[in-house]
Amino acid sequence: MIAAWMIYLVLIAGLLSGAGLAADAALRLAGREARWVWVAALLASLGWPLAAGLVGTAGPVPNPDAVPVVARVVAAAMPAASPGMVALDTLLLVAWGAASGAVLLLLVLSQRALRRDAASGHLRELDGHRVCITAASGPAVVGGLRRAAIVLPAWIVDLDPSVRSLAVRHEAEHLRTGDVRLLAVVVLAAVACPWNPFIWWQLRRLRDAMELDCDRRLLRAGVEVRAYGSLLLEVARRHERRPLALALAARPTLLSRRIDHMTSRSSSTRGVRAASAAVLAGLLVFLACETPTPAGDAEALATAPQAALPDRPPQLVSIPAPVYPPLLRQAGIEGDVVLEFMVDPSGQVDAASVIVVPGQPPAHRALERAAAEAIRVAVYQPAVIGGAPRAMRIRQTVSFRLPAATADTAS
Repeated sequence: MIAAWMIYLVLIAGLLSGAGLAADAALRLAGREARWVWVAALLASLGWPLAAGLVGTAGPVPNPDAVPVVARVVAAAMPAASPGMVALDTLLLVAWGAASGAVLLLLVLSQRALRRDAASGHLRELDGHRVCITAASGPAVVGGLRRAAIVLPAWIVDLDPSVRSLAVRHEAEHLRTGDVRLLAVVVLAAVACPWNPFIWWQLRRLRDAMELDCDRRLLRAGVEVRAYGSLLLEVARRHERRPLALALAARPTLLSRRIDHMTSRSSSTRGVRAASAAVLAGLLVFLACETPTPAGDAEALATAPQAALPDRPPQLVSIPAPVYPPLLRQAGIEGDVVLEFMVDPSGQVDAASVIVVPGQPPAHRALERAAAEAIRVAVYQPAVIGGAPRAMRIRQTVSFRLPAATADTAS
């Protein structure tokens, strides 16, 4: 089960990464900033699967116009989870926790190293800003949620005053917009899912987008392109790779992209390319929305040999009336939705285990969603086997029917 959710997390993050890349391109072509695209992608890559796993924990609002559910229950004994699956889930959870702890420790140690570097330097006023001059490479903005500071290498001081002021101005712009504080929040995504390669890629794209956005703001403020380009070349030449840390320092590999964006010219196809990229982003987000969540043990055990019949099968106690989709009601569309799911020994439905069994004819997707939402918050008397309550997999049909007068009017 854990492995299935991990694969689902990677798949969703991959689709959102593609959507983010397309949206980034669309915004750049439109002359807009794009760092918030990657913030959204990172947060959605974590929050979306979490929401998908928890959906249904709160019941739908009762609708007095909803058609009452017409259902039948067919129960089958649920085999206990295999020892191999339990061991695999345990191993994955332990490895997940260890990896998250290691990344968090590396982040803390990297921050301490950067603060030691800053503490070894000296503060001074430079081009109207208070900066810390150190022997380390840079320049960079270093900090966290509470405070951030401009840290410059000693060689910056020896540059031509006009070039040096651009370096200070660039880092001051990062400080003004709170980029490092934003990075401090979203870097927790890598701590939460260190095994997900798309999370790391999105984090890298966010840092790149912050640099590109900063370049755009400075150029729009009147900075001369040639002088700014010379500064970027000098910084790239002296760059020293930094460990994982809350520091904004440009990568040399980003240099060509930054120069391309600085020197790009408008073209007649720019609008078409931006629109195409936006459409592609929307399509990938739609695919992420339509990606089914792991069905849990119910689907995997649908064809498993069944145990002896229970002394008493699960009995439905209460279920909220499923909300009949208004458009389907108006169109007179009816249907039967067959669901399979787990009822635990306390009589609660395992929301993550609810799956739709294909019917003949298949029901409308909106009816399937309405039926699943209602089933997830249904309450049962649990199955009894050997005098004790037991978890069981059950199949239930939810029928959506309109009163005869309504159906005749719709037709």
